[in-house]
Amino acid sequence: MNQTLQLRYIHADHTSVLKDVRREQTSEVKWAHVYYVGFRISAGRDERYHHALILADDYDIFLDGVAGEYNAIRKLSRTTSLKDISLVFVRNLMRIDPDIVASADSQSITSDIRDELSRCDKNEYLVFGLVGEQKICLVQVNNCEALLAIDRVRTMCMDKFKEEFMPLEVCQAHPVTTECYALFDAAAERIKALVSNLSAGSGYLH
Repeated sequence: MNQTLQLRYIHADHTSVLKDVRREQTSEVKWAHVYYVGFRISAGRDERYHHALILADDYDIFLDGVAGEYNAIRKLSRTTSLKDISLVFVRNLMRIDPDIVASADSQSITSDIRDELSRCDKNEYLVFGLVGEQKICLVQVNNCEALLAIDRVRTMCMDKFKEEFMPLEVCQAHPVTTECYALFDAAAERIKALVSNLSAGSGYLH
């Protein structure tokens, strides 16, 4: 863990290993396949956070990777039950693609996320991502957890646009999200040089 970061919450960094669950195991790693995930682990009033990197080449495989990480957390602490583990943060490496960043900024999505985070409602999730290959959207989902929030947005996009939704960022309106951003940035700097640049700046949005 980077000790220069001023962290209020306890974080365990397990991002030194890329958990590769892709259907097609190739030496080339695309930015769009890299997911940084954060889990909250509750023990009474105490909460700590567990971070990992998952390589997945479609959404169903990503879910397999998340399930594997739940099991990994339980192995690290056998007293932890599944009900005490929650996925609370997801960021795809494409979130730092210049085209994605520019589009999110131009549509005020970045500032909208920042405004919602300031409300500090842990039952509110913000889901940002790609609809097909040409559109981006930000949806606020209440009274659920991260995977259910993604599922709701995926269903909405299929019903409304008849297109698949790819999550690029999922976060709680909670102070820990700011720390997750900082930890993601540190991990992204470390890993982006190791993966293919073919996806970066590839013109997902026009």
